[in-house]
Amino acid sequence: MLPAIKAEFRKLLTVRSTYFISLFSIALVIFFSFYVEGIRGADSAMVSAKLENEILNAVGLMPIFGAIVAILLVAHEYRYNTIMYTLTAINRRSKVLLAKIVALVSYTIVYVLVGTALGVLAMYIGLHIKDISLISQHVAWGEIAWRIVFYSLAYVLLGFILAILFRNVVASIVTIFILPSTAEPLLGLLLKDNSKYLPFSSLERVISPEVHSSPGLTAASAAVVFSIYLVVFGIVAWILFLDRDATN
Repeated sequence: MLPAIKAEFRKLLTVRSTYFISLFSIALVIFFSFYVEGIRGADSAMVSAKLENEILNAVGLMPIFGAIVAILLVAHEYRYNTIMYTLTAINRRSKVLLAKIVALVSYTIVYVLVGTALGVLAMYIGLHIKDISLISQHVAWGEIAWRIVFYSLAYVLLGFILAILFRNVVASIVTIFILPSTAEPLLGLLLKDNSKYLPFSSLERVISPEVHSSPGLTAASAAVVFSIYLVVFGIVAWILFLDRDATN
């Protein structure tokens, strides 16, 4: 199993797309944190939740790019027909999936933590340039930690599952962008109040939990709802991965 995990880390860390996508997304976080939350956000420096909001905003931007990295890790193997070497090098296909998941989870945690830390630093630099100091900040570190970890891993694992299902780069990336921006809002018009149980609506609640003016699922309940979607589609992807011919 260890050689399989090492192989997946090698695939992930030796392609330029991983670094380009990760650095591009982190650059976006730094820009928005520095300019929007720092330079232009000086008026909100008196808000005791500004630091927590900055962390959540940074995390809200990064996982979609992590999902693209996950898609490329899987779909590129089918595109360039290297999946045959992967499957023949390991005696069980389930080990291939597990090795990829271990590599992606490790990458995601490091990627999100680094990006969030740099975003917070950029915000402080922007505020310092405006000669503004934050008031005492209140951050529920335990709660915010599980929310950002769940949200980040959920997006990346969803991208991974889509790549297993479609085995195509374009189809997987288009799906992960179209579903939350177009398909789900249209479906939400039909479901109305029950739209909160749709996958991306529930996932967004994890990073933006219920407030009194916007009733809906709590962060914990939303995480449970999205986990159910993730498990169901994950099982389908696993079964198809075991049964389908890799050459078709």
